[in-house]
Amino acid sequence: MRFASFIVPAALLGLGMLIGLLVYAFFFPTDGRSMTISANGTAEWVFQEDHTHGFEFSQGDHVSSETRVKMVDAGGNRYEGPKGTQPLSAERKPVSGSIYIEENDLTPLDTTHSLDSAKMEAQFVGPDGAHYRAVLKKLMSPKFPNQTFGGVSMNHLTNGDTGVGNSVLHTEYAYGIVFGVSDIYRDDELIAENIFNYIAVSQRSQNALNAFEIAGKYDLENPLGKLIVHFVAFPYQEQEDGTYKKVHFGVIGPTGVEQEFLHINFMENIHVTGNKFFNAGTVPLY
Repeated sequence: MRFASFIVPAALLGLGMLIGLLVYAFFFPTDGRSMTISANGTAEWVFQEDHTHGFEFSQGDHVSSETRVKMVDAGGNRYEGPKGTQPLSAERKPVSGSIYIEENDLTPLDTTHSLDSAKMEAQFVGPDGAHYRAVLKKLMSPKFPNQTFGGVSMNHLTNGDTGVGNSVLHTEYAYGIVFGVSDIYRDDELIAENIFNYIAVSQRSQNALNAFEIAGKYDLENPLGKLIVHFVAFPYQEQEDGTYKKVHFGVIGPTGVEQEFLHINFMENIHVTGNKFFNAGTVPLY
């Protein structure tokens, strides 16, 4: 009887510990579903093309090669894009800043009950010397018209013909993407609330799909290229019902025209932990 009275509590304790370990492993995964990304130092501020109408979202937004046109920006740089819809200028200005991201990818596609989670804070100096800070509040609502993979996506192709990101850019490989909403401050003053963000750590090379499509842009010895961390704040504010309304940041570009978005590229001192490809040592860090 004494032996039985000892075995039953011990068995219950062991079962409780097992359940606890399973729960911990699910919500705090260490198998490549949880990442941290940080970067600090030199960054670049991406300006907006003056002739465009900014960003417009639609479900399954694709732009075929037949609709692309060759364009030249004010600095004489050539690029391709659909006329009137490519807001990213080739003109950039070096700035400084830092970003820190934590992300957990537990849900494969959008759902009303996503288990994905993320934290993010970015700080950077604007071209005019103003200090900006962005703090992630939550992940995207599933009512957003584009797929966000539950709010967090890891090891995924983006841009180009993938249906993710910007369809007029070359496809690139992203180690981690966060789709969320944040509050944005300028010199400690709140200038935009609940703003849609695209935050990603990805390769810097130009084409991840076709090794021979564009000569000199894809290196078989180093296919993923160098790292870059993107912080993009789009001019869309999440409403209480989960829908999105277009808003204005009030940021004026170098030509005096209002810039609808904020796009900062962090390129120095990038550190990634938790990604299975980095952990396996199969890709270069820098």
